[in-house]
Formats: sequence, C-alpha cells, structure tokens
Amino acid sequence: MNPKIKDAPMPLENREKLDLLNPGIQQGQKTIVPIEPKIEANPVRISSSLSSDQMLQQAQTQCQEGNFKAAIGLCKQVIQMKPKAWSAYEISGEALIGLGNLEEADRHYQKAIVLQPKLAKSYLNVGNWYFDRQQWQQAGTIYQRIVRIAPKFSRGHDRLGDIWVVKGNLEQGIKCYRTALNFEPSIWEIHHKIGDILQAQGKLKEAADAYCKATQVAEDRLNSGTRSKA
Repeated sequence: MNPKIKDAPMPLENREKLDLLNPGIQQGQKTIVPIEPKIEANPVRISSSLSSDQMLQQAQTQCQEGNFKAAIGLCKQVIQMKPKAWSAYEISGEALIGLGNLEEADRHYQKAIVLQPKLAKSYLNVGNWYFDRQQWQQAGTIYQRIVRIAPKFSRGHDRLGDIWVVKGNLEQGIKCYRTALNFEPSIWEIHHKIGDILQAQGKLKEAADAYCKATQVAEDRLNSGTRSKA
C-alpha cells in the first residue's frame, strides 16, 4: 500500500537531467518553449507620470486586495513598456490564478520563470493547485517543467516525487526525493517521506534510519532558529 503523501511546504532547490529521473511523464520529454502569454484585460486608468516600478507596486496591491482584473491591466501596461519585466508576468500569473484561469496563469509563470529562474517557488503554486485537486498529470507536467528550467530547485523535485508516489512508483519517488536532498538536505519532511516509503516496502531498518535523520534535521533546524533569536 502506498504511503500517504503529505502536502509539503514550498521552499527551495535539485540535480541533473530530469529525463534520468522521470522517463515516465511523457509531456516533459520535449524541450519547453513557453507560449507567449496574452493578457486580455482592460488596463486601468493611471497617471502617465507613474514609473513601471510604481505601476507594479499598484498591481501587487490590487492583486492582494482581490482586484485581479485591475492588477492584470496594470501588468499589461508594464509589459508593453518593458517586455522582459518578469515581475509583471509573475503578478499577472498570480491574478489569473485568482480568476481561476489556470491555463493562462501557467503561460505567464512560464514566461516569468524563463526571465527569472528564481521564481520557481512562485510557479510551484500552479502545480500545487492541480495537485490539491488530484489532477496528477497536469501537476506532474508543471513540476517537471520547473526542474528543467530551474534545475537546482529542490522543492520541484520534492513535489515531482509526490507525483510518482501517488501513481504507485515508489522507486522513482525516492529518486526524486533524494535528488531534492542533494540540494537542500535540511528539509526534514523529505527524509520522513523516504522513511514512509521504505517502511511500506518492508525495509524497516532503512526506514528507521530515515526517520532518525528526519528527527535530527528537524531538531537542528529548531535549535538553529532558537539560537538566531537569542
């Protein structure tokens, strides 16, 4: 019986070619060429004296307040001024999620992450949206895309491991988890997931070692946080 997957938090980092890890998710075998996103929103009326940075600040505020169409309109104007303004694609992607337009949000995040690979953490939200709704294929495709574009993002591999586990491929799941730990060994939750899989496979000694490692990492992180506050 497959171990139950816990939804992990979403911090950072990963390893080499995903093809070696994940030969099974077929859509990811192709080179990713992001489709140019289209923003279909009427721009809000703003002062022509505002800089692009000020417009982005307004867009972020509008998005946080739930005024998603206004945020998208502002981002559209920024992109017209600065086509490589990755933060405009990120904010509009967030707003599009708010509107429930996941397909278009995906395109915006793809564009943003190509311009700024460090945005992989934000793009993970799209995959998590699908994962939470048990849409495994869509989630897996996004997680695979993330680790291709940002190959040192451990959480991308972590979430991809979750996909393999819910599909019943525990070995591939462990490979993804261990790849994530190569880049960020301090994520205790991943050590615990490995322990769950090993226990399910009847490898009790190895499972115990993984659980001990999870406990040690969690305690180290807690102690580190305590010392930093002292």
